Amino acid sequence: MSGVYAVGIDPHTGRILAGSESAHFGPSMWFSDDLGTSWREPGHAPIAFPSDVDAAFTRVWQFAFGGEPGAVYAGVEPTALFRSVDGGESFELVRALWDHPHRSDWFPGAGGAAVHTVLPERVSADGTDPRCMTVAMSTGGVYQTRDGGGTWTPANRGIRATFLPEEYPEYGQCVHKVAVAADGAFYLQNHHGVYRSEDPLSGWAPIADGLPADFGFAMVAHPHAPGTALTFPVISEACHLPPDYRLDVRRTDDGGATWRPAAKGLPADPYYSIVLRDAACTDGTDVPGFYFGTRAGDVYAATDDDPEWRQVAAHLPTCSAYARSECHERDSRAPAGAPGRLRRGGPGRRAGRRRERGATARPPRRARAPLPARGSAAARRSGPAAALHQRVRRRRRVPRAGRAGHRGRRRDRSTGAAVGGGRVTPLSAWSPSPEAPFPLISRIAFLHSRVKERNAQVGDENPRAGLTRPSPWTYHW
Repeated sequence: MSGVYAVGIDPHTGRILAGSESAHFGPSMWFSDDLGTSWREPGHAPIAFPSDVDAAFTRVWQFAFGGEPGAVYAGVEPTALFRSVDGGESFELVRALWDHPHRSDWFPGAGGAAVHTVLPERVSADGTDPRCMTVAMSTGGVYQTRDGGGTWTPANRGIRATFLPEEYPEYGQCVHKVAVAADGAFYLQNHHGVYRSEDPLSGWAPIADGLPADFGFAMVAHPHAPGTALTFPVISEACHLPPDYRLDVRRTDDGGATWRPAAKGLPADPYYSIVLRDAACTDGTDVPGFYFGTRAGDVYAATDDDPEWRQVAAHLPTCSAYARSECHERDSRAPAGAPGRLRRGGPGRRAGRRRERGATARPPRRARAPLPARGSAAARRSGPAAALHQRVRRRRRVPRAGRAGHRGRRRDRSTGAAVGGGRVTPLSAWSPSPEAPFPLISRIAFLHSRVKERNAQVGDENPRAGLTRPSPWTYHW
């Protein structure tokens, strides 16, 4: 299984860079100079730590491009910054950030220890400077350089760290994303908190009032309109679902003083997926377009002069495969013929073969003769051992509640109610009641623990890998 965590387009040459990760081949980079028609991989590792550094390159999280042709920056995991002067053919580690005295206190967030935001030539709203840069990491916070990367200073004053003993530390915050608007102002989505600053070194001001939740991952700033930004709220760190279980976008046009809904055209039905930090962007044209994708594999687009969102892709293969392996739900309410009956063998496969042959109903069972009465002539002819064997076989055919492969009744763990026989259905084919979504959340949490336990049993060093490939196991509730 392979994944792409970062994509960048060089504004000087049009080259596309993609940071890939393979469970078999490891991390790498791919290039396309013809807008994706063909791709090539360098014959050497373009990003690698020096031999004197006790670390291994895991993946690229962010590509950024400087004002000079050929200047490419890569924020990577573990927390490091690399720089290229040849368009990405080779990279060199920025040692001053790697050797920073705060490094020992930079711990991985839930997604990993990564530099996920790189803003070349920007440190304040006063303009650009080729010797300046702002980066953000999880966890660690925001750091800036004004001397070409020779020294790095934390710029986190006013940003909360709800998970640390000190509420407003100098560094250590779990910043999720930082974006720069047309007027040079910085907008920051934090681990609980939304902030704005015109000079991050001087401090940040909270602007989350008016939002349905102050947690989220993505932040997009308007490329031309000052004071305009978009955010994608998430309920909390413990519940990665959109508020009110509806896909939502919020927009400010006054620097965060007020926020208004900008969800026209998005699904009105309950939606159980979110937008991650690098799954939203703008194209920067004269009439800019805005784009975002969700973990469910749906992609939406809108333009500034027509703010209604339109779905441009749905159920993309990578995202849908992740959903199938993450959430397998057993429920008797799934409609007949629903996709995703993943149990190996059993009634699921037989039903699929019948549908392929064009059959519309289960073939009748072969009639069986009744068991002979105890002491009857028939029982004596067959012998007591034969009669007992027949009784055992018949008893085995009686469905038992909750037993895999049987169509008997069982008890639902969340409600205690007896429901019909089971089928295994992916989350995407099962729509729970929006009035009672929390049993579903608890089941997702249970599945996470089961996958992690399974990964531990097979010795998987990456607990997230089990959520990115189809699961061969069936979970019973």
